[in-house]
Amino acid sequence: MRYFFVPILFFAVMLSLLPLDTARAGYKEALDAAQKGDWKIAVEEWRPLAEKGMAEAQFNLAQAYYSGNGVPRDLAKSILWFRRAAKQGNAASQYNLGILYDTGQGAPRDIKEAAKWYRLAANQNYIDAQYAMGTMYEAGEGVNKDIAEAQKWYLRAARHGSMKAQFALGKISLGGEGAPQDIPDAVKWFTLAAKQGDATAQRLLGMFFENGVGVSKNVKTAAKWYLAAAKQGEADAQYALGKMYASGEAGKQDNKQAYMWFMLAFSQGVKEAAKDLNAMTEKMLPTEIDKATTLAILCVKKGFKSCSD
Repeated sequence: MRYFFVPILFFAVMLSLLPLDTARAGYKEALDAAQKGDWKIAVEEWRPLAEKGMAEAQFNLAQAYYSGNGVPRDLAKSILWFRRAAKQGNAASQYNLGILYDTGQGAPRDIKEAAKWYRLAANQNYIDAQYAMGTMYEAGEGVNKDIAEAQKWYLRAARHGSMKAQFALGKISLGGEGAPQDIPDAVKWFTLAAKQGDATAQRLLGMFFENGVGVSKNVKTAAKWYLAAAKQGEADAQYALGKMYASGEAGKQDNKQAYMWFMLAFSQGVKEAAKDLNAMTEKMLPTEIDKATTLAILCVKKGFKSCSD
């Protein structure tokens, strides 16, 4: 997934950089109106500024046509205004134009055209565009497949804090993508992504620490990362956490917690958990199973945020 459409009013922060004239005043009025939800007035203020060539106004007018705020939704007009701003070097417009061509919105899908606009934005250090270029080189879409080039773009985005780029670098470092396997490097990038909340990276770190792969074995640290992923609904992490509670490796042996996590994992398609649930049933009293089931229901209702006694 490489699509992160830039939200409307992106250039509100650019207001102080506009000339001190009526154009700046009109742009401020448009932003104020949009922030109050009065999109019709906002569009009326943006349109003349956009027609006079103000890239920021062109960007927001394009967004209005994309979302249907203040005007009927019209993707063709959205592309028209994004293109005008993009040709002036507006990176956000270049990126959004790339998305529209990438996804075939408002125009036939044209992956090469998408790559062209992503690249222009990426060369201006637009982080999401850098990540998008990485995905295109990794998959060979719109460009020739080139894992080294993908890594280059992912690295640029990752150094700017892109969680998805950090995860992508970790995945490539696992090997099998045309790049040599480098587990310590994978651990480094997965750790950065995990700290930003990537559930899959958290689960993989749990596996690494549980098995001592690329790091010193540490079951408590493994349990910590499994729990972080499990609380985001990551089914395989929930299953792994169930195993650790069943064996006592999670810090204490807890049948109710084990049963609860197995239930949650099974409900999300981890079929192996059925065997573990049957084994736990033989060890637990009916009242304990009822409590574990209640915990599981409450855990789901609270979005996996409250999953303990």
